[in-house]
Amino acid sequence: MLLLLLLLLLLLLLLLLLLVLLLVVVMLVVVMLVVVVVVVVVLVLVLVLVLVLVLVVLVVLVVLVVLVVLVLVLVLVLVVVVVAAVVVVVVVVVGVVVGGAGVLVLVTPFTLPRGKMVTVHGLVEAVGHNGKKAQVQGYDAAKGRYDVKMRGDGPVICVRPENITQHCGMTIHGLTAQPQLNGLTADIVGFQQDTGNYAAVLRKGSAMIYISPRNCILDGGTCIRLRDLSNEDFNGKMARILEADLDAARYRVQCCDGAEISVKYENVVC
Repeated sequence: MLLLLLLLLLLLLLLLLLLVLLLVVVMLVVVMLVVVVVVVVVLVLVLVLVLVLVLVVLVVLVVLVVLVVLVLVLVLVLVVVVVAAVVVVVVVVVGVVVGGAGVLVLVTPFTLPRGKMVTVHGLVEAVGHNGKKAQVQGYDAAKGRYDVKMRGDGPVICVRPENITQHCGMTIHGLTAQPQLNGLTADIVGFQQDTGNYAAVLRKGSAMIYISPRNCILDGGTCIRLRDLSNEDFNGKMARILEADLDAARYRVQCCDGAEISVKYENVVC
């Protein structure tokens, strides 16, 4: 009987020992799991932090690159503006270039540019040049004359603005005898001194026509000379066409003194 009790006690002790060992193992497993979870969480947090830092660095770099590009663009724009301003001041305001005859000539938006093709007419002394083509070399403001070089091996001659007609584009308007020509474009290539008509070549078909200034709508920006106005202060002044009012058959022009006026088509010659 005593032996049996001892065996029972031993079994109980063994069971208790096993339970204790099992509890220890479970606790160890739990601890290990907790450690693993903590480590994983820490690693995830570290990775997230690293990614955030990388993203922040990338954003900062992108912002810096954008700022650098913007600064470079602004500098480039500033340089272009400064260069353009210098060119405008030199060419338009100062307006001095060396002409073909070796004299200083004025260049403005209201004078024909160097190289512009013109036809000479109305000369009294050098009549041999009348009806011939020439190229503008420049405008001498002191003399109020253009230096033009006759085509080929021709000489450079000095002529008044009224003795040349520039070659320029226009649109036919208001013809009654040949209404089929209205709306067609042509290039003015000469001037008839006796009739006051332009000689022009149609762009469609290349036919030569002779047409009054009142039936021509000159292209915008064309340099012109004013004539036959009731306000004689404007007659003979140089100007440029800003736009044409087709309904009123008038140009809005800007004079060389800055004044803007409205004139009929026939009060303008190119």
